[in-house]
Amino acid sequence: MDVVEHCRRRLSRAPQVVSQWGTRVDTAVVVPLWRDAAGVWHVLFERRARTLRRQPGEISFPGGHVEPTDASPRAAAWRETCEELGVRPEQLEYIGALDILATWGGMFVHPFAARVADDAVLHVNPAEVDELIRISLDQLLTHTPRTAEMVFTPQFPADFPFELVPGGRSYRWRRPTVTQWFYELAGVVIWGLTGRILHDFLERIR
Repeated sequence: MDVVEHCRRRLSRAPQVVSQWGTRVDTAVVVPLWRDAAGVWHVLFERRARTLRRQPGEISFPGGHVEPTDASPRAAAWRETCEELGVRPEQLEYIGALDILATWGGMFVHPFAARVADDAVLHVNPAEVDELIRISLDQLLTHTPRTAEMVFTPQFPADFPFELVPGGRSYRWRRPTVTQWFYELAGVVIWGLTGRILHDFLERIR
């Protein structure tokens, strides 16, 4: 066997992103821009339904999991946005993609910016969304968010094999630090992944 040639064939595909945290979960969201009758641009947010199991009542962008039937993360973002906001695919105009966000829990978030047609009539899906929130783009751009640092400390099960780790229990584990952005506007708090995506979007368009 030609080992080098065998390895070359096996490694011929493009590299994939591998999550250190176990199973990779891909999700996709849309940062929706909408212009009102007065010509003022807004960013649309959702208040997640309080009946949802995960993060009930929190502020988010429309989006969700990338399903096997979705042609791409962008297709998933469009599907979820149409389901949650009650718009048609042709009423969403693609603007651009933001940086993919990899979380410490193995989730990869693919954010996209899109324009919602001026004449779109928005009907939120009550099973997923309690309320649609509009915040003007100018207000977001001039607002200074509060920031705070989160430090993650590893925790170990009782049977963790410290005897295989150089230094054992005294090993100096890295403790990743994550910045959180808090946008306190329009009577709501935008934070977490939504706050980070919003921060990235606003910094990119300044």
